[in-house]
Amino acid sequence: MERKFLKTLVESASPSGFEFMALPVIQDVANKKGWILETDSIHNVYLRKPVTTPKSPSRTVMVSAHLDEIGMILSATGKSGLWHFERLGGIDPKTLAGQKVRCYPDPLGDPKRYISGVIGKKAIHLETREERGKSPEVYDHVIDFGGITGLKPGLPVVPDKQWTDLGQDLFSAPGLDDKAGVWVVLEVLDKVRVPEDIELVCVLASQEETGLRGAKVAVQAVKPWLSIDIDVTHATDDGRSTDDYPFEYKIGSGPILCYGPDNDYEIMSKLDGSKISHQTGAKEPGGTNTSAIQIWGSCKTVLVSIPQRNMHTPVEICSWRDLEGTARIIIEYIEKLK
Repeated sequence: MERKFLKTLVESASPSGFEFMALPVIQDVANKKGWILETDSIHNVYLRKPVTTPKSPSRTVMVSAHLDEIGMILSATGKSGLWHFERLGGIDPKTLAGQKVRCYPDPLGDPKRYISGVIGKKAIHLETREERGKSPEVYDHVIDFGGITGLKPGLPVVPDKQWTDLGQDLFSAPGLDDKAGVWVVLEVLDKVRVPEDIELVCVLASQEETGLRGAKVAVQAVKPWLSIDIDVTHATDDGRSTDDYPFEYKIGSGPILCYGPDNDYEIMSKLDGSKISHQTGAKEPGGTNTSAIQIWGSCKTVLVSIPQRNMHTPVEICSWRDLEGTARIIIEYIEKLK
């Protein structure tokens, strides 16, 4: 996959429940590559290569990432036509004030058209002493669209789509959780040579940020022998790690393989044996689609993680070395399956 496709994907809004807004850019790639694309009622996307051999596969491998990103949804107007909103996923209220946002007035008919707004807060000059010491809540914020009409409750909102190329092969944008993982899934599908007795199904799952919902549906549809899920995790090489997160995961040092109940020990050990640069650690179960897939699919599961700084902010940071290394280590494992 070309690197520039990730920029195109980031530009396409897909907050939880509105993943269909990014479907046109996925469909365009599928058409160019000759892939088979299907969707379901909860907006999961399923991708396969056409079958070129009459031999029936004995096992199915599912490679997945979640297509949804954190966002907001308009809820009601308040004074002066300012809009209140609800969270779609784990937005940190501390990051809201001062954000520029995009609202999509016709997400079905014209998912590219948006109206710009800004999230404001009471000026510090007008705050009481108690207000200055209080942690902000979502309900403390409103979106100002400058009095534009035609908006209504239920419309999706996302942070402004600002892509920034940084040094050392790093880049920043909103929604890289988990569109970075989506890019890796498509890179795997594009480059892997699948053994004849293996069926590969790639899934771009919906609504991970709102309860791992799409993955529960997808795994029951695919019924894999093995699920390889790709998501971002916290890079802790920025001096802000805590005692609760003691591992030092470095951005640019390769994918992260974490042992734990969510991850099949034998398969994780084989991935860990790769000479491709990677990092290892351990984690408790839960928090990603992998745990939902393991329970609802009753299949072997592993999670391969991409280190990321500033998760769940408009300036998430990833490294191309990590994305490409994640794809390579998964491709290597699949091609060696017997």
